[in-house]
Amino acid sequence: MFQWWPLLLSLLSISFFSGTSFIGAVSTINSLGGWQYDRNTFEVNGMAEFIITPRDMFGNEIFRSNSHSCSCNFSAQIFTKQSSAPIPVRDMLIVAMPNSNIEKQKLTFSLQKPGEYWLQVGNVLVNILGSPFSFSYVTGQCVHFNMTLMI
Repeated sequence: MFQWWPLLLSLLSISFFSGTSFIGAVSTINSLGGWQYDRNTFEVNGMAEFIITPRDMFGNEIFRSNSHSCSCNFSAQIFTKQSSAPIPVRDMLIVAMPNSNIEKQKLTFSLQKPGEYWLQVGNVLVNILGSPFSFSYVTGQCVHFNMTLMI
């Protein structure tokens, strides 16, 4: 009599679902962005920090361990909320974040005038998800504390 259960067990131990995953090219429209520490109000002349997380065309994060480097050609512009023309920013910089296993970029800049602004991040053709991003610059931040007045 034929024993079929050993054959069945050996077939179950073989995986038919093995494969290789491929990372697609960087997709600007699938890439994400957000303010460092969720902070979007800054003091005049203070440094604003924005984090860009590139994603591939499938929405996957780009890991530094991949054999190819990230060809992330992001650019950014700043607009006042009352204007459609970008304003010049002398110290805007986009650099790779070195202490991360996921490809991330940090965008930094500072502004000299208080106001309400938009940050547009993308490339020549499209913006990243959620762009433009709202932020403000103020002349000073009030420090709240309790005060007791003795009469």
